[in-house]
Amino acid sequence: MRFDVPLIDHAMNDYFRDIQDHVIQVVGKPSTICATCSPPRWKPNMLLLSLAQNDVTKKLTGWAAILSIPLAIASVYGMNFKNMPELEHPYGYPIVMVVIFGLCGLLFYRFRRAGWL
Repeated sequence: MRFDVPLIDHAMNDYFRDIQDHVIQVVGKPSTICATCSPPRWKPNMLLLSLAQNDVTKKLTGWAAILSIPLAIASVYGMNFKNMPELEHPYGYPIVMVVIFGLCGLLFYRFRRAGWL
């Protein structure tokens, strides 16, 4: 909005600002009406797309949870502690691997049963 037009008196600026507000409202109304009056045939399609997106989100969340277990356990072993009793144990590594695979398998089973995977 410009007020440096030489043909218009500066006392009229408030009136032109009011006209501009009305024009903005009139221009914005058709887009609002279009959004609320969308054809009913689009709504089931949008619902199906939303359900498919939720299904993908569930699968990604399930796999992220399964992969977080080995990540958490491996991060503890990557800290280079001096006194970790399981490092001196002859079966320490196999026990840790069994725990990792067991927890991942349990989560996989539970997510598969819940329908997430």
